[in-house]
Amino acid sequence: LFRNFGIDTTRRNIRIARRILQQTDADFRRQTIDTISQVQRTYWDLVFSLRDQQNRVANVDLAKENLRNVEARITAGAAAPLARAEVETELANREGDLLLATQQVSITENTLKQLLIKDATAAEWSMTFVPTDRPAFTLTSVSMDSAVKDAMDNRFELRRLKLARDINEVDIAYFKNQTKPQIDLNTTLSLDGLARGGAVTDDTVVPLISGDPSTNAAAYLLQQVRRFHTVDPLPNVTIPGTASFLAGGFNRSLANTFRTDAPNISVGVTISFPFRNRTAKANLAGAEITRNQIDSQTRVQEQIVIAEVRNAVQALETTRQRVLTARRARENAEKQLDGEKQLFDAGRSTTFLLFQRENTLTAARNAEIRAETDYNKALADLQKATSTTFESNNITVDSPANDK
Repeated sequence: LFRNFGIDTTRRNIRIARRILQQTDADFRRQTIDTISQVQRTYWDLVFSLRDQQNRVANVDLAKENLRNVEARITAGAAAPLARAEVETELANREGDLLLATQQVSITENTLKQLLIKDATAAEWSMTFVPTDRPAFTLTSVSMDSAVKDAMDNRFELRRLKLARDINEVDIAYFKNQTKPQIDLNTTLSLDGLARGGAVTDDTVVPLISGDPSTNAAAYLLQQVRRFHTVDPLPNVTIPGTASFLAGGFNRSLANTFRTDAPNISVGVTISFPFRNRTAKANLAGAEITRNQIDSQTRVQEQIVIAEVRNAVQALETTRQRVLTARRARENAEKQLDGEKQLFDAGRSTTFLLFQRENTLTAARNAEIRAETDYNKALADLQKATSTTFESNNITVDSPANDK
């Protein structure tokens, strides 16, 4: 009802500080997901590079086997010496492709080490990384609606904007409260320490009126009254002595401070009524404008999130179809190579056609592994887009922020 009732500067700062801590935690989790996603993509690039290298090695071995077969045919007079040059040319081309594939393995491995190794002098830099996971693949499609819902619930960009909205609501409540009158109840309690000094004395009994009538007016009047009237003698009075708790100097005064024998209590009310509190009203108007800006940013960010999720789901579905088509292409390439070998052995095909079939099979195998690794990279991108990377990979991140 009044200023600083329910919320004041201290409580406002505490509430804002809690939400800023939660924002920092959300930023940390988002950056962690970005790093994990980079590691996942680089990991699958390394898987592809190693498989590509293996395919290139197998292709070189086929060329060497073809060279041995051609030399045997030349020796037997079944082929011209020019056939050796054709095979050696193809072998050199395949060895060049193998060198490039080996270089790519080294580059991708170093990229992965750069993401995983903190120390530039660590021994892991001289080690060889060998991936142990095979590319995962499933025929099940991902639900677009489910993915969008996960993203709207989990994305830390939206979480940060929600916390910014909460901070703004705290500001609005505070500035609105500052436009109200202020009533303060002031109470004061103080304790005084008293002491008379000297030692403890007993009570003293003395006459109520004493002294010489010739010099003391009160004694003279009492004498005259007694001459004309019969009156009872005036009683004596007792003068109290010094109590034990009052006897002493500074130390006794200090000790009496905690006895509560002489408390001072004051109570008061202060009423402050702001006339045209322009500062508070301006702050309130600024906070309301900020609220509209945050709402606009939230709507834009929600559209960005939805677009990213839809693109990620589409990319995953596309790579899933690519895996299926690449597998069919590789199976057909294997059949074509087997048939071409039979024709070549029967003398009904040429070395050029045989090499063409072998290269086609190598390309089909590479396309298959590329599609499989791209599928896993698309899966990592979808996890990033929906902020489910931690749950999908069994990663736990402790948070200092209290979400309650």
